Amino acid sequence: MVNDHKRTEGHSLHISSYKDHLITLAVLIFLTVLTVAVSVYGGGLGAVSVVLALTIASIKALIVAAYFMHLKFDHKMYRYMVMIVMFMFVVFMLILSLDYSNR
Repeated sequence: MVNDHKRTEGHSLHISSYKDHLITLAVLIFLTVLTVAVSVYGGGLGAVSVVLALTIASIKALIVAAYFMHLKFDHKMYRYMVMIVMFMFVVFMLILSLDYSNR
């Protein structure tokens, strides 16, 4: 049997351009250099340098998830699922840090 029907359901094809990849690469490299600068020159900041480094790392993780895991181009449901998991992770880490600080 020959199937002459075209399939219309499913995901639409998304192809990222080289320009998008290069911009993403440049932003990730800039944020990496910024993280190293905070680590090297932010010694006098104390705990603030750790918070800055973790914030920059979180931004890099969001960029990677958005572009390389294609969350930017997928259904909103996938974004919501990732946000729920990240929220639960942050809550879990806060609970653990409270337990650790009370010992």
